[in-house]
Amino acid sequence: MNNAFFIEDSNYPSTHSKDDISQNYIFGYKKLADMTAETLSSKGGCRYDDTVRLPMLFLYRHYIELRLKGLYTLYNNVHGDESSNKKTLNNHKISHIWEELQKLIVKQFTNKEDLDPDLFESIDLVVFSFSKYDDSAQFFRYDKNNKGKPHLSLNFMIDYEKLSSAIDSADDSFDAFEYILNPPNQY
Repeated sequence: MNNAFFIEDSNYPSTHSKDDISQNYIFGYKKLADMTAETLSSKGGCRYDDTVRLPMLFLYRHYIELRLKGLYTLYNNVHGDESSNKKTLNNHKISHIWEELQKLIVKQFTNKEDLDPDLFESIDLVVFSFSKYDDSAQFFRYDKNNKGKPHLSLNFMIDYEKLSSAIDSADDSFDAFEYILNPPNQY
Protein backbone atom coordinates (compact mmCIF):
# COMPACT_ATOMS: atom_id res chain seq x y z
CA MET A 1 0.00 0.00 0.00
CA ASN A 2 1.38 3.38 -1.04
CA ASN A 3 0.83 5.93 1.73
CA ALA A 4 2.64 8.78 -0.01
CA PHE A 5 0.66 11.97 -0.29
CA PHE A 6 3.50 13.99 -1.85
CA ILE A 7 3.93 12.44 -5.28
CA GLU A 8 6.94 13.32 -7.39
CA ASP A 9 6.02 14.75 -10.78
CA SER A 10 8.96 15.07 -13.15
CA ASN A 11 6.87 17.24 -15.50
CA TYR A 12 6.07 19.87 -12.87
CA PRO A 13 9.30 21.93 -13.11
CA SER A 14 9.20 22.02 -16.91
CA THR A 15 5.58 23.20 -17.10
CA HIS A 16 5.68 26.00 -14.51
CA SER A 17 7.92 29.05 -14.64
CA LYS A 18 9.29 30.73 -11.52
CA ASP A 19 6.67 33.46 -12.04
CA ASP A 20 3.87 30.86 -12.14
CA ILE A 21 5.07 29.27 -8.91
CA SER A 22 5.35 32.68 -7.23
CA GLN A 23 1.83 33.58 -8.36
CA ASN A 24 0.55 30.23 -7.06
CA TYR A 25 1.87 31.08 -3.61
CA ILE A 26 0.52 34.61 -3.61
CA PHE A 27 -2.93 33.88 -4.96
CA GLY A 28 -3.19 30.54 -3.17
CA TYR A 29 -3.10 32.36 0.17
CA LYS A 30 -5.84 34.72 -0.98
CA LYS A 31 -8.00 32.02 -2.54
CA LEU A 32 -7.99 29.84 0.58
CA ALA A 33 -8.71 32.87 2.79
CA ASP A 34 -11.55 33.89 0.43
CA MET A 35 -13.05 30.40 0.66
CA THR A 36 -12.87 30.47 4.46
CA ALA A 37 -14.36 33.97 4.68
CA GLU A 38 -17.16 32.99 2.31
CA THR A 39 -17.97 29.90 4.37
CA LEU A 40 -17.98 31.85 7.62
CA SER A 41 -20.00 34.69 6.10
CA SER A 42 -22.62 32.38 4.64
CA LYS A 43 -23.15 30.75 8.02
CA GLY A 44 -23.13 34.03 9.95
CA GLY A 45 -20.00 32.71 11.61
CA CYS A 46 -19.97 29.18 12.88
CA ARG A 47 -18.83 27.09 15.78
CA TYR A 48 -15.37 26.87 14.18
CA ASP A 49 -15.10 30.64 13.84
CA ASP A 50 -12.55 30.97 16.66
CA THR A 51 -10.40 28.15 15.33
CA VAL A 52 -10.25 29.30 11.71
CA ARG A 53 -10.43 33.09 11.83
CA LEU A 54 -6.81 33.63 12.89
CA PRO A 55 -5.38 31.27 10.24
CA MET A 56 -7.68 32.93 7.67
CA LEU A 57 -6.42 36.37 8.73
CA PHE A 58 -2.84 35.10 8.48
CA LEU A 59 -3.51 33.94 4.92
CA TYR A 60 -4.93 37.35 3.94
CA ARG A 61 -2.13 39.18 5.72
CA HIS A 62 0.54 37.06 4.07
CA TYR A 63 -1.11 37.61 0.67
CA ILE A 64 -0.92 41.39 1.29
CA GLU A 65 2.75 41.15 2.28
CA LEU A 66 3.63 39.09 -0.79
CA ARG A 67 1.75 41.42 -3.16
CA LEU A 68 3.53 44.46 -1.67
CA LYS A 69 6.91 42.76 -1.93
CA GLY A 70 6.11 41.61 -5.46
CA LEU A 71 5.36 45.18 -6.54
CA TYR A 72 8.49 46.42 -4.81
CA THR A 73 10.56 43.78 -6.60
CA LEU A 74 8.87 44.59 -9.91
CA TYR A 75 9.81 48.24 -9.55
CA ASN A 76 13.42 47.31 -8.78
CA ASN A 77 13.59 44.90 -11.73
CA VAL A 78 12.12 47.41 -14.20
CA HIS A 79 14.00 50.46 -12.95
CA GLY A 80 17.20 48.86 -11.65
CA ASP A 81 16.84 50.62 -8.31
CA GLU A 82 17.95 48.29 -5.54
CA SER A 83 19.06 50.95 -3.07
CA SER A 84 16.87 49.74 -0.20
CA ASN A 85 15.69 46.50 -1.76
CA LYS A 86 17.19 44.05 0.73
CA LYS A 87 16.18 46.01 3.83
CA THR A 88 12.59 46.33 2.66
CA LEU A 89 12.20 42.83 1.28
CA ASN A 90 13.61 41.20 4.43
CA ASN A 91 11.13 43.14 6.54
CA HIS A 92 7.73 41.68 7.45
CA LYS A 93 6.18 44.95 8.59
CA ILE A 94 3.58 45.56 5.95
CA SER A 95 3.14 49.20 6.96
CA HIS A 96 6.85 49.83 6.32
CA ILE A 97 6.83 47.95 3.00
CA TRP A 98 3.75 49.91 1.89
CA GLU A 99 5.33 53.25 2.87
CA GLU A 100 8.45 52.44 0.85
CA LEU A 101 6.43 51.19 -2.12
CA GLN A 102 4.31 54.35 -2.19
CA LYS A 103 7.48 56.43 -2.57
CA LEU A 104 8.46 54.36 -5.61
CA ILE A 105 5.00 54.61 -7.16
CA VAL A 106 4.90 58.39 -6.71
CA LYS A 107 8.29 58.62 -8.47
CA GLN A 108 6.55 57.36 -11.62
CA PHE A 109 4.52 60.56 -11.95
CA THR A 110 5.68 64.07 -12.71
CA ASN A 111 2.24 65.43 -11.87
CA LYS A 112 0.97 64.03 -8.58
CA GLU A 113 -2.59 64.99 -9.51
CA ASP A 114 -2.47 62.12 -12.02
CA LEU A 115 -2.48 59.66 -9.14
CA ASP A 116 -5.87 58.18 -8.28
CA PRO A 117 -6.22 58.44 -4.49
CA ASP A 118 -8.70 55.53 -4.47
CA LEU A 119 -5.89 53.16 -5.49
CA PHE A 120 -3.90 54.17 -2.44
CA GLU A 121 -6.90 54.25 -0.10
CA SER A 122 -7.93 50.66 -0.77
CA ILE A 123 -4.44 49.41 0.08
CA ASP A 124 -4.17 51.82 3.01
CA LEU A 125 -7.35 50.32 4.45
CA VAL A 126 -6.13 46.72 4.44
CA VAL A 127 -2.53 47.49 5.37
CA PHE A 128 -3.40 49.69 8.31
CA SER A 129 -6.28 47.47 9.48
CA PHE A 130 -4.02 44.42 9.49
CA SER A 131 -1.11 46.40 10.94
CA LYS A 132 -3.21 47.34 13.94
CA TYR A 133 -3.11 43.71 15.07
CA ASP A 134 -0.27 42.14 13.13
CA ASP A 135 2.19 44.48 11.47
CA SER A 136 5.13 42.07 11.80
CA ALA A 137 3.47 38.73 10.91
CA GLN A 138 3.35 37.33 14.43
CA PHE A 139 -0.16 37.75 15.85
CA PHE A 140 -2.15 35.74 13.31
CA ARG A 141 0.57 33.10 12.99
CA TYR A 142 1.67 32.36 16.56
CA ASP A 143 -0.10 32.24 19.92
CA LYS A 144 2.81 34.10 21.58
CA ASN A 145 4.89 37.09 20.56
CA ASN A 146 8.63 36.83 19.86
CA LYS A 147 9.34 37.37 23.56
CA GLY A 148 7.26 34.31 24.50
CA LYS A 149 4.34 36.33 25.91
CA PRO A 150 0.76 35.43 24.91
CA HIS A 151 -0.92 37.90 22.58
CA LEU A 152 -3.19 40.14 24.59
CA SER A 153 -6.15 40.87 22.37
CA LEU A 154 -8.37 38.43 20.56
CA ASN A 155 -11.45 40.48 21.38
CA PHE A 156 -12.54 41.50 17.93
CA MET A 157 -15.28 40.41 15.58
CA ILE A 158 -14.92 40.16 11.83
CA ASP A 159 -17.37 41.26 9.19
CA TYR A 160 -16.31 38.68 6.61
CA GLU A 161 -18.15 40.32 3.71
CA LYS A 162 -16.51 43.70 4.36
CA LEU A 163 -13.14 42.02 4.82
CA SER A 164 -13.41 40.15 1.50
CA SER A 165 -14.61 43.27 -0.28
CA ALA A 166 -11.71 45.32 1.11
CA ILE A 167 -9.19 42.67 0.07
CA ASP A 168 -10.72 42.51 -3.43
CA SER A 169 -10.50 46.31 -3.76
CA ALA A 170 -6.86 46.22 -2.65
CA ASP A 171 -6.27 43.40 -5.16
CA ASP A 172 -7.60 45.66 -7.94
CA SER A 173 -5.24 48.40 -6.78
CA PHE A 174 -2.30 45.98 -6.69
CA ASP A 175 -3.11 45.07 -10.31
CA ALA A 176 -3.31 48.75 -11.29
CA PHE A 177 0.03 49.51 -9.63
CA GLU A 178 1.57 46.51 -11.38
CA TYR A 179 0.46 48.05 -14.68
CA ILE A 180 1.73 51.50 -13.66
CA LEU A 181 5.14 50.16 -12.61
CA ASN A 182 5.54 47.94 -15.67
CA PRO A 183 3.25 49.07 -18.51
CA PRO A 184 3.04 46.76 -21.51
CA ASN A 185 5.19 47.71 -24.47
CA GLN A 186 3.49 50.09 -26.86
CA TYR A 187 3.76 49.06 -30.51
